[in-house]
Amino acid sequence: MSKESFELLADWLQALSLSDEPAGNELRIRLRSRLLAYWASFPTPDTSGDRVPLRISQQRRRRRELDYQLTKEEFVETLALLGPDIDETTESCLRAIADKAPAFLAPAASLPPRSC
Repeated sequence: MSKESFELLADWLQALSLSDEPAGNELRIRLRSRLLAYWASFPTPDTSGDRVPLRISQQRRRRRELDYQLTKEEFVETLALLGPDIDETTESCLRAIADKAPAFLAPAASLPPRSC
């Protein structure tokens, strides 16, 4: 996705959030389905026997637990911008990022505040 396309998508999702669009927005739900299908297309890594030398930083080791495509800023931000249409599966994806690559959850945490 081009940078301009992502910015347009993010702006649209932010506008939905700021306008208090309730859960059930058809396009947002379809987007969620595509994001979750993308997440599912990456195998869950088996780290049970994976030994990483101590000289490698913990942050680098954590990022290896998730494919780098799943920790890209645009993907994480788009998941978080689903707002009221975040379901249990989407939440578990965000929790997996928080557990396995917490530094890469920053785009979700730095979203603009909602207006009162």
